[in-house]
Amino acid sequence: MTMMPRRAATYRRVSTEEQVSNHSLGNQSDKLAAFAEQQGYAIVRDYVDPGHSGTIRKRPGLEQLLQDAQAGLFDTVLIDRLARSTHLAYTLIQELVDAGVGVRSYSEPQIDSTTPMGKVSLGVTAIFAELERDTFMQRSREGRRKGVTSGLHGGGLIPYGYELKDRRMVINESTAEVIRMMFNWYAESRWSATKISRELNALNVPTLYRLTGRLINGQMTPGFWHPATVLHILKNRVYMGEHQFGRQNGGRTNPLSDVLAVQVPAIVTPEVWEAA
Repeated sequence: MTMMPRRAATYRRVSTEEQVSNHSLGNQSDKLAAFAEQQGYAIVRDYVDPGHSGTIRKRPGLEQLLQDAQAGLFDTVLIDRLARSTHLAYTLIQELVDAGVGVRSYSEPQIDSTTPMGKVSLGVTAIFAELERDTFMQRSREGRRKGVTSGLHGGGLIPYGYELKDRRMVINESTAEVIRMMFNWYAESRWSATKISRELNALNVPTLYRLTGRLINGQMTPGFWHPATVLHILKNRVYMGEHQFGRQNGGRTNPLSDVLAVQVPAIVTPEVWEAA
């Protein structure tokens, strides 16, 4: 009885820089086809991501491959390199293994989830991948904190009323005047956040989104002021000269002991900020 060849999908990726090298899509196709024939695989799907970096997960071809793996359209994925980042590569391999799909590389024999020794090798790789990721994140955090302590901006959106010059936050007088009006209305005139937001919209004062041209859900927004935005500004210590670096981490609020307070130019006095 003749055994049916095992179903395989091939995945090819090349960055813009690599298209002129030996990692071209055509070169990968030839090598994957030869590898499949040698190992007894029948190629039933081919996924391609031209001009995509190996450090990025969101790639159309890769996303489709992962969906089809869940649907059981093939048994093994044949690759050259899945990702440039060791941590990302192992994460993707583990997703495929969890879906019941093996992974083999023609250029890196140690990447083979279809054999016991291959699984052991991948386990060791996973340990080093996690170490690589943790070391990178720690160095990145330390680098940002060092820059912040020397007066450099640590990343993220620049608060309304400020701008960057030589990587340092300085007051933007045109938008800072809006901030001063808001504090005056709230602390002196005793306006509510709702009344302040309505007044700003009536005056057609641009929001931060409009000033920076940012998109919401992939579309431009007219950028209306909301009471919650007003309250967030009035409670932000940056406006009295104290910028808190590291307060937010991936949507989670860090304890104050992990926050680095950095002095920046104040738009309002501490007395005015406290009154609000």
